[in-house]
Amino acid sequence: MISQASRFVAAFNKLESSDKVSKKPLNELSKLVNNIEKIVNSSEAKSLTFAGTKSLESRFNALDIKLNKQNSGMLKEKSTKLESIKQSFLKSLSKIEGNELANEKRTLTKELSLSSTALTDVQQNLKQIENKVKDNDNNLKICSDPSESAKLLKSFKEKNSSIDNQITQKKSEGSDKIKKMDDQIKNVKSNLLGQIKQIAGDKFSGIKEDLRKAEAGKIFESDKNGLGATSWKAHINDSSYAMEKFGFKLVSGHREYSSKGKELNSTASKFNELVKNYLDPSSTVNNLKMEKQKFTAKLDNQLTELENNKKFTSVDDLKNEIKVFEQDKIVLNESKLENQKNIRMLESKIQRLDEKLTENSKKQNDLTKFMGK
Repeated sequence: MISQASRFVAAFNKLESSDKVSKKPLNELSKLVNNIEKIVNSSEAKSLTFAGTKSLESRFNALDIKLNKQNSGMLKEKSTKLESIKQSFLKSLSKIEGNELANEKRTLTKELSLSSTALTDVQQNLKQIENKVKDNDNNLKICSDPSESAKLLKSFKEKNSSIDNQITQKKSEGSDKIKKMDDQIKNVKSNLLGQIKQIAGDKFSGIKEDLRKAEAGKIFESDKNGLGATSWKAHINDSSYAMEKFGFKLVSGHREYSSKGKELNSTASKFNELVKNYLDPSSTVNNLKMEKQKFTAKLDNQLTELENNKKFTSVDDLKNEIKVFEQDKIVLNESKLENQKNIRMLESKIQRLDEKLTENSKKQNDLTKFMGK
């Protein structure tokens, strides 16, 4: 079965290749125009749509000229049909082109934003390097005087010694804290049990025995609700166990005349949470491990920052470092210029796209007005 798009293209080609605008292919186009959006989006119609609206419009205009030159008794009827087909086709194609332009604009705008961010980063790095080079240039001037040089290098050594002491202290404090964290991870269950004991008070011995049964996978026989056998773990995890041991509070029902319901009081709620964590401590362990990971990363950053604050202990070190900074400065300046060039290019592209989108939007509005007549 021949598709509607293929029929539309064949009828259009027939009109273009014939000496005159015939009724049969024109009527075929007129019948198919109700499904114009589907046709325009089809692969079969690429021969008509690939060059865009301006090219297609000129092809329709050529048909209109051909029609006006022929001596047709149905000129007005044919002209009206041809114009209606033209406007419907151009409206759908214009809509597609508008969406494509809008998508391209979004892509370029995102690229522009990334380039602008990169440029800002480069400018900040460049400023930091310029400030450091300036400081080191000043230090080199001082170093040209032997007595001033000795004072400068002495102050540097004193500062480095102070930083070394800070690093040693940081490492010691960090090591102690990491050891405590490791102990917490290792002793999660005993710590949780200690918290349960603190809440339970004189009820603890009975609760501890119930916890032992839960850990051993023992079965708790309950006939209260006719539910049959259930495990001690499920029983002790249930809120009713916490209410039985530590009480509850009454809360109003959802409806106006409903009776008040029971809810865990603060002590029972805390106990219930501790029991759940004790019987399944994996979540608590994972949280402690994440806390340790974050602390370790923060400590490493602090130690690195302290190391970077150390000063040089010889004039030659200063000279070598300045050479490195000057080279970095050249590279960053080149990167800065490249980024600025890219941003100008993208801004120009976006401006051209905006102009195309404005033109496209105007055309769509004109076509919509025409179709409403």
